Amino acid sequence: MVYDKESVGTLAIAIDGVGLLCVELYDHEHAATVRAAFAAGATGRVHRAEPLPPPGSTGPPYALVQMSVDAPSLAQLKPGGERLTRGSLCLVGGASDLFISLARDGEHDGWEGGMTCVGRVLEPELSSLVEAVILPMPVKTSVHPSGVQMTMLAKELPCRLVTYPDPLARERDCHWPDPPGSSTRDIRATRRATMAVVNKLLESYLVDDQVADGPVLVGPVGQVPPHDERNLAVAQLLVGDF
Repeated sequence: MVYDKESVGTLAIAIDGVGLLCVELYDHEHAATVRAAFAAGATGRVHRAEPLPPPGSTGPPYALVQMSVDAPSLAQLKPGGERLTRGSLCLVGGASDLFISLARDGEHDGWEGGMTCVGRVLEPELSSLVEAVILPMPVKTSVHPSGVQMTMLAKELPCRLVTYPDPLARERDCHWPDPPGSSTRDIRATRRATMAVVNKLLESYLVDDQVADGPVLVGPVGQVPPHDERNLAVAQLLVGDF
């Protein structure tokens, strides 16, 4: 998938008591509407946290973390699109609810008919915040009027869609744990230095109306630790075919 060039490196979901989930939108027909919800700073609440189902099962539980967002325009969007995989940021058809897919083995195959994959939640926040912080929180079981058994958070978490002025500003607000064998201080410095370079490349693209070529990009981005997808997402956009 190609990322949305209007918002790359600038969007996040801030969840009280958890932290900042950095996201990238895909370039699709609903991107402008979703981007506008982030720009408006729409608020909401994270209310559902479902772990992976047993092997071979598609649920319950249903492998997702879901939030309701106060953005009525999202409920008007037509569902359908890409297959849902782990990290997919999805819009529930006919509602202004977003959920993060945690499916690792096709548990959400077929859901794309009623859901829309609008983007991705990036690492390391997907692992270190969504799976390691939200999923272990106390939950309760609830039954939807349709009969579906749902795993709900015992205490809902306020959240807010956030837009930053540039990728480096978003990086400054990110907090994530120390990866094995690495220094948080060193990695954070590397990431911020890299994002400063990427930010300059974005500025260059906006001024010159041209994409930075491969050799310019390969040096700084190639130095990013392999566990980090954020800069790779930006790199994919910059060298992609507009």
